[in-house]
Amino acid sequence: MKKILLSIIGFVLCTACMFTAVGCKPKDYGETTTSTTGVTANGGSSVVYDGHLYFTNGFASNDGETNGGTIGSIYKVAIANDGSIAEDATYTKVVDALVGYDKGSINIIGDFLYYTTPGTGENNKGEVLYNKTAFMRYNLVNGKTQEIYKTADNNADESVTFAYYKTGADNKTLNLVVYESVSKTLKSFKIGNEIETVFEKTAVTSAVFSDKMGVSEQDSADRYVFYTLAAKENAIDTTVNRVYRIGADGSNEALINDNANLSLLCIRAGKLLFTTTFGTSTNTYAYKVVADTKNGDITIAKDGDSTIPHINSDRYIVCRNKYDDIVFLEEGDKVGTLYMDGDTLTYARFNGGSAAELTYSICTISGDVQFVGTFEDSYDDKGYLTYIVTEGGENHLYKVRYTFTSQTDVQDENPEHEQLSTSNIKIDTEDVKYGNMLPEIIDEYAYVFVTDEDNKVFLHRINLHTPEEIEEHNPSSEPVDEEDLEIGAAEIVGGSRI
Repeated sequence: MKKILLSIIGFVLCTACMFTAVGCKPKDYGETTTSTTGVTANGGSSVVYDGHLYFTNGFASNDGETNGGTIGSIYKVAIANDGSIAEDATYTKVVDALVGYDKGSINIIGDFLYYTTPGTGENNKGEVLYNKTAFMRYNLVNGKTQEIYKTADNNADESVTFAYYKTGADNKTLNLVVYESVSKTLKSFKIGNEIETVFEKTAVTSAVFSDKMGVSEQDSADRYVFYTLAAKENAIDTTVNRVYRIGADGSNEALINDNANLSLLCIRAGKLLFTTTFGTSTNTYAYKVVADTKNGDITIAKDGDSTIPHINSDRYIVCRNKYDDIVFLEEGDKVGTLYMDGDTLTYARFNGGSAAELTYSICTISGDVQFVGTFEDSYDDKGYLTYIVTEGGENHLYKVRYTFTSQTDVQDENPEHEQLSTSNIKIDTEDVKYGNMLPEIIDEYAYVFVTDEDNKVFLHRINLHTPEEIEEHNPSSEPVDEEDLEIGAAEIVGGSRI
């Protein structure tokens, strides 16, 4: 009797699918590819692709009410090769949802615009779960939208970090890897018409990802995801943590260190960067983790005693001191550093020894400093650091050259930091956390958030060249008044123009 009943149910379900084929057949969102050719600045508030600037039009609080409209939605506008935007340019809304918020960011991979937005689902009480983060993608060709994943906890304090990885043969498969700090979970998803969970790790205390989408010409740290677990309950030394390596596709998983308490930082020059403390000294180290790296290869702590450094630990040092903010520079297979030593901007690079092979002081900076990023200046082919200085209650963007060969070279050049605009830039405060929406550099512009007279935060951009530099290298045909060469306010990208 049960077999007959099951057969009838199966027949009914099949018949229903025949008459509602659209509902039973997986939706075709379009082919998932991993091409990023022609894409500039994935992973922030703006990205350039196919002659257009795609951007989040400002920043709005995630209060469960702002789910669309102007502020925070994604727009696009034509942009020239030199970065200029026509005064009469047309702005087109691409995504009508809140993306400009503390967990927001946008990427373009293949034909899809990938973005994050607050959740819109409800619980059984009818409450909108807007503190969840939804990972979405929008097909730029056929206009279809797909949800990839929604975070587990409806928690305003949830910190979410994530990255997209190219995996598989010829890097043709796309994975999303997400770390959620509240639930302490690390998850990887294979993206396609159907979303496949590749792995889920629990009790994860931290995770770092490659900013190169897992792509590396050689086997290096860039190919992997790194995460930490607390020490085992029955461990001899419970003060250490366990560090693991895994591919975004679940391959090559291994425990790579459990003899010191390592704080993972990032991946640079194909190496995993982390800090650890011995006594009162905290140093930053770099190690080239590859597929066959095994536990014990990272010789930072002395065997059996995590409080004493290993005799070979100096060979991995990239910074001798602990600083709140460091810019790590890729210089071939070496890692250079920029940091504030008191009120002095300093450069140092180690190469397998206890003393820096190159170090110099660049300039003195008063006020609180927050690094934005580096760029190579097209005018002189030199490297420049951009940073925000907070002084007198306002935040302004500055730049200074950082590439020198010695302290003598610095003294000969006598570099001075230069202010780039008069606009008061919005950065992290106790009340508002911008997270992934912090200032970023695209070509030779810095994209920042600025508050207007109505206390609304819109996206602006600042030319990384001063008016004097622009005039010197691209002189006007008419005489120029000196007042016209003074820095002015940042240029609004969208805002009231839309």
